[in-house]
Amino acid sequence: MSATTQQLERNFTHRFLTSLRRMNSPDSKTTTTHAAGLVIRRRSLRIKRAAYSSMARAAAGSHRAWTRAVLSRTRSQRRRQQHGVRPNYIIPPSQRRKSVKRAAKLKKKTKKKSVVRRLGRAGKLRELVPGGSRMEMGQLLEETAHYVQCLAVQVRVMQAVADHFSSSM
Repeated sequence: MSATTQQLERNFTHRFLTSLRRMNSPDSKTTTTHAAGLVIRRRSLRIKRAAYSSMARAAAGSHRAWTRAVLSRTRSQRRRQQHGVRPNYIIPPSQRRKSVKRAAKLKKKTKKKSVVRRLGRAGKLRELVPGGSRMEMGQLLEETAHYVQCLAVQVRVMQAVADHFSSSM
């Protein structure tokens, strides 16, 4: 493991554990619901969001295109949550059909406006890397390499956390 990878792992570990600690603090807002599955789903989404934003901040802040895309998505999710926009899994089925139709219309509009040609492997790669649709091919390959390196660090750290808590129980 190189020195930069070790530093990345240290930074990610610190940021991720800080986020988890903040989530479990008594000051954090927790809503009580009757459905245990819903509580677990919300918690897993919060952990996922914490992992991705910690990874993006630890990686390079705003110096990388994929980190800017991840942090932007995290900020918009947080804003929607603060303004009371409910995620799809909370919307009642009677209203869900309407929101799905609206989402499909918006998706069609954005596909028409897209100027990026999605051809072959490059197109698939652009879909996998956050913010990849706006990158030139050379930059896309560089960002992909860095993104994969950060994902590997994220997996190692989260596996270590899971092993620690499973052995302590």
